[in-house]
Amino acid sequence: MVKEDQNPFDQFKAPPAPAKVKADANPFDQFKPKRTKRERTGMDKATQIAGVTTNALLPYATAAGLGAAAGAPFGGVGAVPGAAGGVLALGVGDLGTGIYNLGASLFDADRIPLPSETISKGYRSAGIGRAPETPGEQVYSDVLQAAASGGGQAKAAQNLVGSAAPRAQNFMRGLGQNARGQTAASVGAAGAPSVASNYLDVENPYALAGLSLAGGLAGAKAGTPTTKPVTAAALREESGNLYRAMETENVNIAPQAMTDLALAARKKIGALRYDPDTDKLVTQALDLFGKKSGKPLSFEMLEEFRKSIRDLPYTQSGAGRGTPKERAIIAALDDTIDDYMDGLTPAQVTSGDAASASAFLKQARNVRARGYQTETLEDAFTKATATSDALNSNKSFPQALRDEFGKIAKNQRKLSKFDAPTQELIKKVANGTATQKVLMSLGKLSPSASLFGTQMPVYGAGYGGLATMSPTAAAGVATAQTAGALAKGAANRMTRTQANRALVNAAQPGGGIKPGGPGYFVASPVAQQNVLAQDRAKKAAERRRLGF
Repeated sequence: MVKEDQNPFDQFKAPPAPAKVKADANPFDQFKPKRTKRERTGMDKATQIAGVTTNALLPYATAAGLGAAAGAPFGGVGAVPGAAGGVLALGVGDLGTGIYNLGASLFDADRIPLPSETISKGYRSAGIGRAPETPGEQVYSDVLQAAASGGGQAKAAQNLVGSAAPRAQNFMRGLGQNARGQTAASVGAAGAPSVASNYLDVENPYALAGLSLAGGLAGAKAGTPTTKPVTAAALREESGNLYRAMETENVNIAPQAMTDLALAARKKIGALRYDPDTDKLVTQALDLFGKKSGKPLSFEMLEEFRKSIRDLPYTQSGAGRGTPKERAIIAALDDTIDDYMDGLTPAQVTSGDAASASAFLKQARNVRARGYQTETLEDAFTKATATSDALNSNKSFPQALRDEFGKIAKNQRKLSKFDAPTQELIKKVANGTATQKVLMSLGKLSPSASLFGTQMPVYGAGYGGLATMSPTAAAGVATAQTAGALAKGAANRMTRTQANRALVNAAQPGGGIKPGGPGYFVASPVAQQNVLAQDRAKKAAERRRLGF
């Protein structure tokens, strides 16, 4: 008898097909011994953590040591630049190998160990350092190695700026700026995907890339302190104190020393193709030197004389005078006076300590220059605020700020007093970056913008009532205007940010500049962590399959 609940044809069915094995699974994994985790405690745990720490830090320490050994004394480079080059080379090597491994995984090619891995493995084979054994130790190792990579490479780039080729100096300067922020950014870029891959089993490359970028941005924001600009009033007070300290040295220069200075000036321009018939500004400068020749002069009076020579190529309004050749010759004369003041000997002065006065003067000049720059930019902020707050004004504060910075950018005399990074920021505020120009173009679609000579209302009635006749057209116009408003707001925020950075950098050179520039991100430690996150995730997945 056949049971009622049994199908009489079951005996003729084909046996079930064997379960499919994933394409990326190793069919021999089932025969591999599963690793058993042994909980470490006490000194054993401390020793393990110390070993993991050593394992993470040794690659960059080794690269620095090998670079120093190669650079000095026979390399002709020097130990410090050599060490810096070694650290950067390891970072670039890890980046390049990581990119190769990502491509190789698409074609089932073998993975190549990272240079830093090879170094760590070599030390472990010699009994130095230990590999991570738990997800927590792996995250700790990834974060520590990222910190060593970010901070080490930033410091290395700083050391290489002076010895790099002219075209590479700006790139090195970008890599070396804000070492603290770069270290924090590297930690965030490595830590976020490491936690996700080791604790949450995340293997999706897009998710890991997004986590790495987000972690890098969060780390950079947390690690970059907000620098408040020093006011022009504070800088004026500081420079005044330094000038008074210079004056108390009571340095007076002998008449013969001034004669020697006039001779040195003529000798200097002799090699600069000076033509007395055409180079009128230079002739004026030489006449001033001649008037001071053979006369006693105080140290502060000599400083005023130097400023009168320096300012010859400019009008009171700041416009340039003379030819580029004349301006170059007068700049050389300015340097001549500077060098002479720095090198005054006791025989050239009738009283006072010239070396001490010169030291105070150098500091005072530096602080005064920063005070002038800061005051110039503070005035631009003040005028922009007044313009935008006026009752009959149709300009927003960012628009007025761009106009005021534009005036500075067009004034050769004012602009020349700023250092190169601050000049660049001023020009960015005045002219806008490529991104800002695109955003401002989109901003013309905002409801407050003027298009075709008419204000664009929110609902698009300015298009001859088209929007009111068609709900679809109304929605399209509203969307366009919303996008325009957002774009305009983003461009204005960028203007404010760049102007504030210029103000900070004027008072504290380097304080307002963040890493950036052409090609910076491609080779940055953060980009390296973005790539390595994918590689680390693959290794984490492999460890899980083996019972990690």
